[in-house]
Amino acid sequence: MTLKSLAKIHLKEPRPRSRIAMKAPKKHTFVVGDVHGEFDTLKALLERLPEGARVIFAGDLIDRGKKSRETLKFIRESGFECVLGNHEDKMLKFARDMSFSGFKRACELHKGFLERGGFETLASYGICKRGGAELANKKWLEEFFEDMHWLAALPVYLETGVRRNRLPVVVSHAPMAERWSERGGAEFREIALTSRKNPPAKTLIFNVFGHTPQKEVLLEPNFANVDTGCCYGKKLSALCIETGEIVSANHR
Repeated sequence: MTLKSLAKIHLKEPRPRSRIAMKAPKKHTFVVGDVHGEFDTLKALLERLPEGARVIFAGDLIDRGKKSRETLKFIRESGFECVLGNHEDKMLKFARDMSFSGFKRACELHKGFLERGGFETLASYGICKRGGAELANKKWLEEFFEDMHWLAALPVYLETGVRRNRLPVVVSHAPMAERWSERGGAEFREIALTSRKNPPAKTLIFNVFGHTPQKEVLLEPNFANVDTGCCYGKKLSALCIETGEIVSANHR
C-alpha cells in the first residue's frame, strides 16, 4: 500500500467517548500506568499479576521507549482494555496530516511532539530512523495506520463497573474527577487527556489515571495516580482496584 492510497483512509478526529463495562468484573481488576513503549518492562509486570486478572491501561502506550509497535501489537491481540492518552492523541493528529500532506510535511507540523518521543514510535515501525524526518521504509505503513485506527476508537474514559470506597471507579489518562459532571464535551475531553490537577477531596467517582509521573503509586480515598515513570528508567506499576494492592516491575 502506497502513501497515496493511505490518504484515502480518513482518520477522523476522535469524539469524547466513554466505555462502560458490560461484563461482570473479574475478582481482580488492575490498572496499569503509562507504558510509553517499554514493552519488556510491561511483560515483566504482567507476569506478576494474578492469572485471569482483568487488565486496563491508563493510556500513553506509545512514544519515548523503543518498542511502541510491539506494545500496541501485544495489547491489541491480548484484548486488554485501554483509554486514550495524550501521546496517542498527538500521534493520531500526526497520522492524519501524514496521510493527507505527506510524511515530510507532517514532520514539520509536529516537530515538537516527534522530538519528545514520537520519532521513537515511528522508528519502531521502521518508518524512519530514530530522530530523523526522512521516510526510510514504507513497508510498515499499513500496519501503522491499522494501529492508528485502533487507537482512534479508544475511549477517553472507562467506567469499570467496579466500586472503591463506595465510589464508581472510572479510568482516564489524566485526572478529571472534578469535572465529571461535564463529561461529553470537547473541553472535558482535553482535561481527561492533559490535566495535571489532582481531584479535590470530594468527588462523585474514584478516578484512576496516569500522565504525571510519581515516585510511587499515589493512592487517595477518591483517586489514584498509577504513573511511576517507567520511560524515565524507573518502574511500571499496576493498582488492584478491589484490594489496593500495588504491583511493580523495574525498568528493563
